[in-house]
Amino acid sequence: MTKPQQKRQKRAWVEYEDNIIINFKTKDRNLRWTEIIKQGNLKGRDEKSCSHRWNNYLRPEITNKGEFTPQEDDIIIQQMSLPQNSWKSMAKHHLPGRAANAIKNRWNRHLKKRHATISDLRRDLLYPEEHLMHDEASDHSVRGDDVEALMAEFASLIPPS
Repeated sequence: MTKPQQKRQKRAWVEYEDNIIINFKTKDRNLRWTEIIKQGNLKGRDEKSCSHRWNNYLRPEITNKGEFTPQEDDIIIQQMSLPQNSWKSMAKHHLPGRAANAIKNRWNRHLKKRHATISDLRRDLLYPEEHLMHDEASDHSVRGDDVEALMAEFASLIPPS
C-alpha cells in the first residue's frame, strides 16, 4: 500500500537552511537528500525541494545569478535553433555559471515569443508564396509599401548589436 501524498506547504527558503544543504553537499555530494533532511533537521522540506534548491541556486558552479545579457540571449536563441540541444548542455558548454533551469525559464518567459516572431517574419519574407497559397481570397500580389512595412517591422525586432 502506498503512502498518501501530503500537501506540502510552500515557504521561502531561509539562510540557515541553505547553509545546511551547502555544508552537507560540500562534505559529501553523494549523500542522499533524505539523510540531509533528517540529519540537518530540515522540517517541512522534501527531497524534491532540497534537490531543486541545490541544483538551481546553491551549487558552487552557479556563479552567475544576475540578469541575462544580450549576448547570453543571443547564445540561447542560436542554440535553440539547432536540432540537438538541451538546457543542461547549454548551461555546461555555452553558458557556464548559469543554471539549466534559469536558461529554460529565460527562453520560455522572454525569448521564445521573440524568436518565433522573427522566424515567422523571416519565413514570410523569404517564402511569401507559401503562406499566400492557402489564402483563397487573396490575389497573391504584394504591394511595395507592404514589403517595406514588413521589412521595417522585422528590423525593429532585431536587437541592436
